[in-house]
Amino acid sequence: MMAAHQVIDKLLTNLTKLGCPIGQKLQPASLEWLFEEDSMLSFLAWLADSVDNNNVLSPEEKDRFEKLVTEKGEKVLRGRDLEAALQTIDQTDQETQIDESEDLLRADLHALRKEIATAKAYKAKIINHRNALNIHQISLSHKLDPLVDLNNLKRQENNNIAQENEEANKKVNKSLQMITQNVRSLAQLYDADNPPFLYQQSLSDYHASTEKFLRTLTNFIKKQFFEGISEIVGPENESYYQLLDINNPLEELLRGKSEERYSQERQELSRLQQIYPLSKLQQIKAKARLSGIQSAINFAKVQLGSHEFLLQRNVVFLRQLEKEKSEILHQIRDDINTIQSTSLSNALKREARLIDTPILRGDYDLKIARQNYFTSKQDEVINKLMFLRSCEQFLSMALEIEAKKLRDCHRLLLSVHTLIDEDTKVTNDRIEFLANIAGITIKSPRNTIDNRDLFFTRIYNVLNPSNTKQEEPNAFITYASLVDAVGNLNRLVSSFSVALTSFESHNEEKLRRCLLSCTSLEDKIFSGNRTTKNLQLSPKQILDNLTEIEELLLSLEKTLKEIISDFDKKKKVLQADQYVAFERRIFVLFLTDSNQLQKYVAELKERVAAQRII
Repeated sequence: MMAAHQVIDKLLTNLTKLGCPIGQKLQPASLEWLFEEDSMLSFLAWLADSVDNNNVLSPEEKDRFEKLVTEKGEKVLRGRDLEAALQTIDQTDQETQIDESEDLLRADLHALRKEIATAKAYKAKIINHRNALNIHQISLSHKLDPLVDLNNLKRQENNNIAQENEEANKKVNKSLQMITQNVRSLAQLYDADNPPFLYQQSLSDYHASTEKFLRTLTNFIKKQFFEGISEIVGPENESYYQLLDINNPLEELLRGKSEERYSQERQELSRLQQIYPLSKLQQIKAKARLSGIQSAINFAKVQLGSHEFLLQRNVVFLRQLEKEKSEILHQIRDDINTIQSTSLSNALKREARLIDTPILRGDYDLKIARQNYFTSKQDEVINKLMFLRSCEQFLSMALEIEAKKLRDCHRLLLSVHTLIDEDTKVTNDRIEFLANIAGITIKSPRNTIDNRDLFFTRIYNVLNPSNTKQEEPNAFITYASLVDAVGNLNRLVSSFSVALTSFESHNEEKLRRCLLSCTSLEDKIFSGNRTTKNLQLSPKQILDNLTEIEELLLSLEKTLKEIISDFDKKKKVLQADQYVAFERRIFVLFLTDSNQLQKYVAELKERVAAQRII
């Protein structure tokens, strides 16, 4: 059977050869709608093969026909009138022949009767054969129905499993790509021109700067800690102290102060001694006042809570209570004034005299100055050394952390390499097992297959489907049972191949008989004319019935198109009608929201009442 585009091309080529004016204008895509139905493809293929110059009148023949019609003015027979006239001519010829030779007609009649009897017998045989084929087809259909459902179910399961496997495969491929990309990136880090790791960096600059820092620090120590500084700062005899000689510039440096500085400090100390009693007294008064206010507030809150029920009942009691509290408050204020004027002033004066106590001077100041100088310089040196040590410790810590991370990365890569090698080995073993499943030999056939090994478990379930249909599948599967299932599968395949061979030979014989029957049927229908051109059905009643069916189909198609167009118009009108949309909305509210429906009904009543008033 030719494809649709081949039939279209051939049909357009024949139309162009016949001189059809639209044959060259038509495009193959504009005729594809004719081939949407598979049943029309064979008819259109026959039409493309049959249409040639013999089916079309030439211009000369058209001119002669027009001349004949115009000159004689007779009616031209068309369609059924032409067929009736031809039948009449056939009947007239038959009557003439009957009149000429009755004996020949009787012989023909006898032969026709025999042919009719033979055709009836053949027809009965064909009907019986058709009935048998129908029964066979029905039985096959009944057998095929559950198989179709089962096939669809298994196909759906197969598609789901294939989809799951595809997703798992994509995930595995993505994981492998990520691992490969990460390993490649890690390798590029080691092969880069500028190494990023700390252990790959050169430490010569660090050591050079450290040496320079140590030399500078040594010079600083030599300059600051001169010879004899320890004797000046702390002599062996701690009870012996000598006075500081102001004229000695070295001791003046250790002392770090001048006479003008001491004079300023003495003046500042005198000023502070005079101001201190007054400021301290003001501070104590402020604190006492604040403490009194807070105590009064707390006491008022307590009293207010305890006498709240008497606020609006006993006014006399409240007035008496207020008088008592006022007297107590007056007595407390007198006590505070007495304390402030007598005891507090005396205490502050005694404390001010303590501030004016003479301070021991002389060798203590010298020793403190020397110690301060020594400890400040010593702290400075210690800070420098600690800074150097912290740099070294930080570098060591960074190298240790980097080494730990590199060891972890190495362990991870080694683990990934080991896992991939194991998976590759297991996959290769399983591929080898599947490639030679018929002749595979298992070392320990009595051993039980691990339930976690889904590969062998699924193979066993495929080879032995009854295990999955049981309510409690067999959890202990041995390798021997797997080998037995493979043997059963091989025997089943062999038996199926033998049955298929016999079935094909039997079907070939049936197909040959069917072809012979089709050939004889073509001879009966087409009167022995099996050429690809000018096929005509026999007898004519079949052609007439087909013509009537075609006209009926055209009229039905036209009627259906009119109904569809009318339906579309009404549908558009209904879609554009706002009342129908409102009706739909009300129907939805009737089922979902009765309160909103009542609101709509109330609004409609108000509108109707308003229109009646108007």
